Amino acid sequence: AFLMGLADDAYDTNPMLKFSSQAFCGIIFIFCGISINIFSNMYLNYCITMVWVVGLMNSINLLDNMDAVSSVAIIGALLSLISVLLINHYTTSVFVTLEVGMLSAVCAFLLFNWHPSKMFMGDTGTQFLGAFLASASILFLWNNLSLKGGPVQAVPAIQPGKNILSVLLTFALPIMDTTVVFINRLLKGTSPFVGGKDHTTHHLYYLGMKERQIALLYGSYSALCFLGVVAINKYLTEWPAAYEYVTAGFLIASFVMLFVITRVKKQAI
Repeated sequence: AFLMGLADDAYDTNPMLKFSSQAFCGIIFIFCGISINIFSNMYLNYCITMVWVVGLMNSINLLDNMDAVSSVAIIGALLSLISVLLINHYTTSVFVTLEVGMLSAVCAFLLFNWHPSKMFMGDTGTQFLGAFLASASILFLWNNLSLKGGPVQAVPAIQPGKNILSVLLTFALPIMDTTVVFINRLLKGTSPFVGGKDHTTHHLYYLGMKERQIALLYGSYSALCFLGVVAINKYLTEWPAAYEYVTAGFLIASFVMLFVITRVKKQAI
């Protein structure tokens, strides 16, 4: 993923080559035993895993469209993953060390990526971080976490609603931004895979917000989602349907708000 991102930054490679690299990452994960296990049919699990890996890598990449935005979203996701590990008593796990190290690196990078940025993440960073987050989320969000060992393998999720909502909260910003952009481009009859200044961040900028304000807004939203993940995994030991409805309602309302903002008539700057 890192080498593909580096090549794309240097030579602007063909999108299909990037897609092939992302799919290859998914295949490697599956062969290493890292796959989403929410169905009894393993082939269906493998298909969902491939879609998740490719989709998340692209979403992280697409969110890197304005100073600091992708950085704050990734920091929020890493905090959520670390919190789930600590809640499940993985205090001595190598995964905690890896994720804390990655969090430290992204926080240090943010100092140079804050507007006006002196350093850009580019495909080199987003592809690598996307692959890292995809694998970590499969292990510790999609799949159940055992208190005495690693993730429970090849067993349907005991609380699928809780797991899926944890995933959606952790990666709310990249998922919503990519979905909104794809819907708008399809409605316009343009290719959803061609870059443009039509992301949710751009539309907020067109409405008069400054780049720093947008980064702060997205950072605040990431922090709110992080608190939601902590609440779901630590304090809500019982999981009635009402909690699912409230969390899903929050995510749907956020998505609708971002989508409506992109549909407001405005003059591009």
